[in-house]
Amino acid sequence: MNDFELITKSAMFSAQAHKDQQRASMDPYFLHPARVAHKVSNYTSDADIISAAYLHDVVEDTEVSIEQIETEFGMAVSSLVEMVTNPSEKNEHRYKSREERKEIDRNHIRRASKDAKLIKLADRIDNLQEIGEETSSFAEVYIKESMKLANVLSGVNKELHHELTSTINDLRRKEKEWDNQH
Repeated sequence: MNDFELITKSAMFSAQAHKDQQRASMDPYFLHPARVAHKVSNYTSDADIISAAYLHDVVEDTEVSIEQIETEFGMAVSSLVEMVTNPSEKNEHRYKSREERKEIDRNHIRRASKDAKLIKLADRIDNLQEIGEETSSFAEVYIKESMKLANVLSGVNKELHHELTSTINDLRRKEKEWDNQH
C-alpha cells in the first residue's frame, strides 16, 4: 500500500469507527482526528505518523483493538496509536481518581517516541481549542492537566509546543476574565 492509500484508508477507518459519536460541541467526532491529522501533516510527510493521527482516538474511544489497528495498518502505525492511547482508560485504572489516572497517562506519553508526542501535541491543542468555547469546572481541570502535559511534551516541536502553551495561557486569561465578571 502506498502512502496515499495508507492515509486514505486510515481516514476512512477512523470516520467509520467514530461514525455514531459526537464531540461535546455536538460536531461529528471524526472532525477532531481529521484536524489533528491535518495539523500533524504540517510538520511531517510521514504516512505512518499522519495515519496514526487519524487513528489516535480509535482504540481509546471505540471497540477497535490495537491488534485490529496492527492488522489493518501495520506495526509502525499501531505502535504510534498505542503510544498516544491513554492507558488510564483500561479497566484496572477505572477506580483511581482522575488525578491519578492523568499521572499514569503523562508517565506513559513521557516514554513515547517524538513522533507519538507530535500527535499528542496536535491532539491536545485541538481539544483545548474546542474546550475554549466552554466555561465550566471541567474546562478549568483540563487546562491545569494540559499545563502538566505541556511539560512532558517540551522539546518535541518548538512551534507546536508554543501553540500549546499560548492556547493554555489564552484560556487561563479567559477563565480569569469570566470569573471577574461573575
